[in-house]
Amino acid sequence: MSLGDDVLSFHRDLLLRSGLLLEASLEEQEGTLVVSMSGPDRDLMLQERAELLEAVQYLANRIFAGRLGETVRIVADCDGFRKRKEEELRQIAIRASEKVKRTRESQELGLMNPYERRIVHLAVAEQGDVTSSSRGEGYMKRVTIALAPRSG
Repeated sequence: MSLGDDVLSFHRDLLLRSGLLLEASLEEQEGTLVVSMSGPDRDLMLQERAELLEAVQYLANRIFAGRLGETVRIVADCDGFRKRKEEELRQIAIRASEKVKRTRESQELGLMNPYERRIVHLAVAEQGDVTSSSRGEGYMKRVTIALAPRSG
């Protein structure tokens, strides 16, 4: 069995044992194993800022860490939540970057997990003249967006 098969089997078993009425499917995207879940219990998976979805993703990555290459990661998604969340985070990063350029004052965003911070850092990097950094201890950290230092 391949790693993808094992990851999908893990998610299906977890859903079955938890009693959640959700189906899981797997898609490989650029070094990422994306497990998509959908079904009648999607609202349970996505309530409280998708805490259960985040926990499932974290657990899967921890369990399979020994078999995952450095460039492979597992993303758990439910009814397109990740794509919507990613676009929301990109828009927050763009608006904050524009405000930093306009006011010349740093902007600190709320607490984010590593996945969310990565999306924000990538979006800020595309804006030019601004930079971002993470601050804090532990899993959840804040992102600060500031003017990039001028070279020369």
